[in-house]
Amino acid sequence: MAISRSSVGQQIMKPGKKKRVKKKKNANAKPKIKITELLQRHRSGMKIGATNLARLKARGLVARTSGKYKGKKKDLGNRGKS
Repeated sequence: MAISRSSVGQQIMKPGKKKRVKKKKNANAKPKIKITELLQRHRSGMKIGATNLARLKARGLVARTSGKYKGKKKDLGNRGKS
């Protein structure tokens, strides 16, 4: 029995056989951030970058440098995706 095409352009298979589709890995996926490693690097004096430092401040792991909560380790919540 030959495979024919429908009007939509999809292939019609024999009944009882399912076509397996392999799941592709996302090439654009961002690497997972390890917060404990960032904190260790920051405490040892290494540069971790502005965004990573902001992540630590948002979680209350590093004291803030300005604003209402200056010098305090406070988790203000609402971190978004970080």
